Amino acid sequence: MRKYRTQTEIKIEILSYVAKEDATVSDVVRDIGVPYTRAEVYMDQLESSGLLKKLSEKDYKITEEGYKFLNEYKKVQRLLDLYGLSSKKKDD
Repeated sequence: MRKYRTQTEIKIEILSYVAKEDATVSDVVRDIGVPYTRAEVYMDQLESSGLLKKLSEKDYKITEEGYKFLNEYKKVQRLLDLYGLSSKKKDD
């Protein structure tokens, strides 16, 4: 059973997944483990924010802005981890 994840954590997982290869909502559902309708909403939100781009009715790719956002997020996460301020537990 998966641990509880915030919407932000799930969106970061989606961005990370799509950064590896263009993906459909179904791909994300299989890999990330969220219901189809929720993944669709999150991916639409990421597209509206300019972080993902819809290539066709089903396919998405990460944008240059999406890559920048993901890199900045990872930097912040490393700082939080470094100073013991991360919300993640050691055994997660």
